[in-house]
Amino acid sequence: MDDIIRYTQERNQVYRFLAVVINTLPDKTFVNNLCQLSADALVLPAQQSGDERLATGMEQVVKFCQDSQGGDKDAIAIALAVDWTRLFRGVHPGYGPPPARASAYRPYDLEQLTALYRAHGLKVQSPRFDPDYLGVQLAFMGRLVGEEERYRQQGRCGQTLAKLIGTQQLFLQEHLAWIPDFTAQAKLYADLPFYPGVLTILEGFLSVEHFWVEELIHCTEGGIT
Repeated sequence: MDDIIRYTQERNQVYRFLAVVINTLPDKTFVNNLCQLSADALVLPAQQSGDERLATGMEQVVKFCQDSQGGDKDAIAIALAVDWTRLFRGVHPGYGPPPARASAYRPYDLEQLTALYRAHGLKVQSPRFDPDYLGVQLAFMGRLVGEEERYRQQGRCGQTLAKLIGTQQLFLQEHLAWIPDFTAQAKLYADLPFYPGVLTILEGFLSVEHFWVEELIHCTEGGIT
């Protein structure tokens, strides 16, 4: 398999993992699935990048999962649900950070966002989440990377691919720029180490994504895909 296709698949896997974790209110099933997570279950495509946050965050997540294997799954689910609500939902000031929505951290054009979603076939169907919610935005980036993977497998490496990579760069730079402000605050409110680990992975991964997509832009501009 082409190395770039494999790397693209790994990027998609990370986006999907992060989106599922951030979009899911934990219950016993969620905890049971976590307990099966091992250190090699998630391939972090940038582990050799030098960004230590990827390895540090994964170690936190895996250790929590391993420590939970012999615990009371119902109690762990309740504790995780409390943390999830506190960190992501913005219940009230002082209880946690502002909600995990772009518009809570900076002026934001929701109409532009939803138009971009529609252009790529994403429908936000859950009444629980707004279009600019963190997990929805990560799911959308996963969709864009999945489109890139399909284009590469089909050999569609011309202007269509270049436009798609340009959309990825635009989304990273303009729509996800608020995330470091959120993660810096959110980690201070967590009682358990699981979500801080997830957010540390997110920080490191997005940092590497900016670099990687910039390189893809240069390659497509130079006719190398």
